[in-house]
Order: sequence, then C-alpha cells, then structure tokens
Amino acid sequence: MRHLEPPLSIYLELDKLKGYENIKYTPSRDRQWHMYTVDAKPLPIQRMFLRTLVRQPTKEWFSPSGYQGSEIAGPRSQLTLSYTSRSILRSLVTAMEELELHVHNATIKSDHAHMYLYVLKEQQINDLVPFSKRVDVDSGAEEGVVEALLVKMAREIHSMVGVKMHRLGVFEWEIKLCMTSSGQVNGAWRVVVTNVTGHTCIVH
Repeated sequence: MRHLEPPLSIYLELDKLKGYENIKYTPSRDRQWHMYTVDAKPLPIQRMFLRTLVRQPTKEWFSPSGYQGSEIAGPRSQLTLSYTSRSILRSLVTAMEELELHVHNATIKSDHAHMYLYVLKEQQINDLVPFSKRVDVDSGAEEGVVEALLVKMAREIHSMVGVKMHRLGVFEWEIKLCMTSSGQVNGAWRVVVTNVTGHTCIVH
C-alpha cells in the first residue's frame, strides 16, 4: 500500500485489505482506479477490490465504447440522472472497461470483484436529483428523503450496468459520500449494492 499518500489511503479505506495475503496492485490506465488482487481464504479464489475517488460531478453526456444501443448510450437515459449519479456511472463504466481489458490475464483476473467509490464533493439533497428537479423537504423528514434518493440512485445505476457488472464478476459495489445539512442527515452516508443476479439487486 506504500504507493499511495496517507490521506488517499484513508479515503479509499485500504485498511480493510490488510487481512488479505499476496496483495497485487494494478493501476487503471487513467490512474483513477486502484485495483488490488488478493488471495481469499478459506476458499482458493482470487478476489479484486477496486477503489476510486469521484472528484467532480460531471454535467456532460458520455457514450462509452461497447455500449451502443444500451440503456446508457445516450443523453435520453442519462437525463434522468443527477450529476452525481452520472459521475458515479461514468466511473463504474471505466472500471468495467479495465476488467474487460484484463479478462484473460490470470494474474489480475478475479473470481469475485468489489468496487468502492468515495465522492469527494459534499452533497446537498438537491445534488441527488436531476438538474431539472428540486426537492422540498419538510422539517424532520430529511433522513427518509435522503435514504429514498440514494436507494433510487443505486437502483437506476444498477438497471443500466448491473447485467454487465455481474458478467464481469462484480457482485458488490458501494458508494460513500458526505451530506452537508443543518439537519439530521449531515455527515457520512454509505450505499452498498449486492449484485445478486445482474437483473436484481439488494441495496443496503
């Protein structure tokens, strides 16, 4: 883990990997994703943990290669997403492209992959909805609203890339972000998505 500065290591929660043996590090081509392949016990399987920072929400549409005709190929589908959701989706697609690149590399290829994204920019409730919408929250109801918005965000993203993630062995992904508010929602929030079949998911 020595290749990363301490603050980045904390953001990426690399302490959680210390219990594994034979950790191999591979950076993504754009250096935004940090990929760690480990040996998991007691089962003799190879796991991969992918970690990244989502630095700045994107306002731009994107059409990744290999997704033409899919649900994320154009502006119409992305119009329903907030800028934060769009940035997370873009990062996940980049990570999947890296997994596809190494699919025949026995040193890096994993049987079970986990993706973790830390959103650096503090979020307000309206950051979690499309730009054309705004949310009016009654006093004391913030917590339920934020939880519902995060679950909706996770399910929307999963509907676009869940099948491909499952095919690439990504069975769980999670997002950590910090909400800024004068109410109860202020602080860190975490969304964990278990990719059960690619078509269905469990959001924690």
